[in-house]
Amino acid sequence: MLDIIYASLIGIFSGVLSGLAPGIPMLLGYFVFLPLIPQEPMPLILYAMTAMMGAQFFGSQAALYYKIPGESSSFPVLFELKNFTSPKDIYHAVQTTTYGSLVATVFALVVIFFILYTGVLTSMYLPVWIKASIFLFLLIATILVEWRWITNSIVLVMGALVSRYEEVASAIDVLPMYYFNTFLGIIIIFSTQLLFKSYEKVEFNDSTVVKKFDFNWKRWYRPFGLYSILGSLFGFIPGHGATIASHISYGWAKLRKQSAIQRVAASETANNSAILMAWIPLIIFGIPINAIEITFMQYFVMLGYELDFIHETNNIVILVSMLLISALIFSWLALTTNRIIYKWIASLLNSPVFGIIIGTLSVFMFWQGSNYTGDFIATHVAIFLPISYIIAKLRVSMVPVVIGMLLTEPMTMVAQQFLQIYIL
Repeated sequence: MLDIIYASLIGIFSGVLSGLAPGIPMLLGYFVFLPLIPQEPMPLILYAMTAMMGAQFFGSQAALYYKIPGESSSFPVLFELKNFTSPKDIYHAVQTTTYGSLVATVFALVVIFFILYTGVLTSMYLPVWIKASIFLFLLIATILVEWRWITNSIVLVMGALVSRYEEVASAIDVLPMYYFNTFLGIIIIFSTQLLFKSYEKVEFNDSTVVKKFDFNWKRWYRPFGLYSILGSLFGFIPGHGATIASHISYGWAKLRKQSAIQRVAASETANNSAILMAWIPLIIFGIPINAIEITFMQYFVMLGYELDFIHETNNIVILVSMLLISALIFSWLALTTNRIIYKWIASLLNSPVFGIIIGTLSVFMFWQGSNYTGDFIATHVAIFLPISYIIAKLRVSMVPVVIGMLLTEPMTMVAQQFLQIYIL
């Protein structure tokens, strides 16, 4: 139980940092702390889900306080900043989005509990053509992310070559000094981004602390419920479900000429339910549909685990209960901190020393957990550290890096199955 609590606390820390910190996306926040998590099934999945949930809770806070969104799904908040100028207005928006996020999280957890407990979806058969379609959609979305399709395509191909390095080297009669461990390589790439990343400058007009004021639940329970449902549906879209849910909900509220606070609440409520519902395809069918799930599944399988454990009643209760407790902690943190606290966090995260410490710690923990030799680690650092620097300076998206290096093998396998069954 201590391992579960510890993993949840690290997940909370990762979620708050990746949500609040300018320049640190959810995927990077998840990756750099992954080696610190006990290598057991429940701590691993709890950490992953908690970290994702926290990044969504605090992504809007970064937009409201820094004028820089912590996550892509929080971009709609930027459109409304002109309507939140005073500390009181900002806190009102923080309070409303926090409660919306909490309602959405509870809604998604109830759905997840029902699906896992009843087993209503576990007997469903998922044809290979559906799996192939999901991977194809994910591949297209990865290439088009940030509309840099040439760069993303090159990164995907290079990542795929690295992931299949042993086969490539054998085919061209090259004997490598070491075969690459793609997971170690990507740990180095991601952890050192904290050192190389060019963060946006964070400025504060004041450090006024606003006290909590009464919240009118009667006005909000219906909108929160509606956008929780919408977000849950969009959460099944591979790759960018939370972002799509956020933008569509925001657009719908704007189309209905709702107020600025209603538009922001719609966006943030929807993305919080979407981020949790996105786990259902992985938990039930074993298909990861976003970058963090891909990373989680690769690490999970590498350790020799399967997801069957999550269907046991005791584990279902532990998973849902711990996620609910984490959501309550996220809500409390969001409602009791203001700009002065965020200023300290921003100063810490923008320090090169912080990047060096976290990067070194991540690589060291992976080294110890996998029992690799020092020269094996040194070789990987020498190769992937310059790659990390190039990625940071060219502002390459991390998504094609992950897809290329971690998802090449299962995508190839599904494509071969599809051809054999339906074409050949």
